[in-house]
Amino acid sequence: MNRTSLFINLDSLLDLSNTLISSRDVEFILNTALLSLMGKLGFFRACAFRGQAMPFALEQISTKGNFSQDTIHIFIEKLKSLANKNERIVTIAEPSHLLLQFRFGFDKFAVLYFERKAISEDYSHEELQYVHIVCNLISSSLENAYNYQSLLNSKIELEKRNQVLLTIYELNKDLSSLLTRDKITSYLRYLIFGQLLVNKFALFYKINDIPESIYNNTGISFSAETLEHFFELKETVSFDELKPFSHSSNENFDERRLSLVCPIKVQNQTTGVLILSKKYNNENFTAEDLRFLEILGNNLGQAFENLRLIEQEIKQKQIEKELELARTIQQNLLPKNFRQISDFECFGLSIPAKVVGGDYFDFIPFGTSSFYFAIADVSGKGIPAALLMANVQAGLRVLAELNLPLKEIVNRINQLVLDNTEPDKFVTFFIGRIDATNKTLEYINAGHNPPIYFSPNSNEIRFLSKGGLILGSFESPMEFETEVVILNSGDLILAYTDGITECSNSNGTEFGMQNLVDFVRKRADLCPKELCHELISEISNFSNSNEFADDVTVFAVKIK
Repeated sequence: MNRTSLFINLDSLLDLSNTLISSRDVEFILNTALLSLMGKLGFFRACAFRGQAMPFALEQISTKGNFSQDTIHIFIEKLKSLANKNERIVTIAEPSHLLLQFRFGFDKFAVLYFERKAISEDYSHEELQYVHIVCNLISSSLENAYNYQSLLNSKIELEKRNQVLLTIYELNKDLSSLLTRDKITSYLRYLIFGQLLVNKFALFYKINDIPESIYNNTGISFSAETLEHFFELKETVSFDELKPFSHSSNENFDERRLSLVCPIKVQNQTTGVLILSKKYNNENFTAEDLRFLEILGNNLGQAFENLRLIEQEIKQKQIEKELELARTIQQNLLPKNFRQISDFECFGLSIPAKVVGGDYFDFIPFGTSSFYFAIADVSGKGIPAALLMANVQAGLRVLAELNLPLKEIVNRINQLVLDNTEPDKFVTFFIGRIDATNKTLEYINAGHNPPIYFSPNSNEIRFLSKGGLILGSFESPMEFETEVVILNSGDLILAYTDGITECSNSNGTEFGMQNLVDFVRKRADLCPKELCHELISEISNFSNSNEFADDVTVFAVKIK
């Protein structure tokens, strides 16, 4: 063979160049180069490998002819030493074989290895020149293919991220529009099967810190111990990892075709778990599947949290509606008609600190020339206090019709309070009975703030404090002292609750008894209605607020 008459055929090199450079497939490039060099240089067997340097990995992608295992082993050991070389092209040309290594990308490499059958002479200048040209073509082609594949992978990864963002957006949009648990689970059934090919799953969610089954078509009743363990998980876990736990809890998850447990989180707290069976087609869950489950878990957590807030708001509005109704009922229980009896004018008003309160006043005409008036302060605030107040009012209304002595009335109300309340509940109570004909006041004060009696004629201030202990503290009969006061024209009686005197300003200073006495002296010329409204304005100005920390009640009686 006349090897000096070579053959570097420009047309064939141009064709080879076009073929290699236009390819984006590393395997195709290496196979094409392998066949070209075998044909040109008369090699009878060859092989191609690709791999990475760190950590060292090697993949055989093409073999032409048979190689012994010893040859392959020796070859691989040689490649390990060559893998760390930084040269773009490494050429080892021996009479019996040719080894070509190409570095591309960050740490990728490819190797072509050839063996001769008969020729053992050195390579001619033309042959080495041909190898050099082809090696450069191969190196450029591999670099182009690698760059193309890197760009393609980046594009695919970007598309995946865009898909993840789209999935998050769609999940968030869809789940946020579902306002019942049934609608959420119905949506979830279609979503899980469509995305993951899973047709059996269980969903548990904590309601008032107790795991409740929202949906379960697995046919499995999970024990409290199992659910407690699941709720401790911080990330999605396969049932293979739960085998030790299943043995300790006597539950065999393998037989039940369960696959994954996915935590549902709100603000990094596990509030629910999603338990999935194996895929319908028996394939394994991919990394994309697990990422989808993570997104789904977060969105489910937010959906259930939104649902909880909506239900809470609905419940709160219902409570507010009921409280407003209770307020209306309570206000309607208080007297509205303060008809004048002989020379006596009366008026009262009550402002609860909350929607409903525990203060109470009453005006009960008796016959044509007498009437009862009362004021009370039930311990506590809100609905419990309002209910007790309603009991006291109902009892007094019934007892007033019986024309009983005041001591008997107060003792019966005391027993009513004692029988219908807890030991820590009590009532301060003041009741007065005015005989308009004889112009006398008989009263009992059961631990209430003493009403103020003011006589403008003598400028006398008295505190109506005779009586006894608060109601609800001891069994009846209790000892109560009565007092009778002779009334004159122009006299004023002002009953109030501690919400008046204990009303405080921004400095913590209370309105106090002295301010109340001074107010009575200055405003004694006003009619009872004007006096009560003026007093409320006075304490509002003092506290610089229209809202009070405690119930505020006032009742006034004036003799013309």
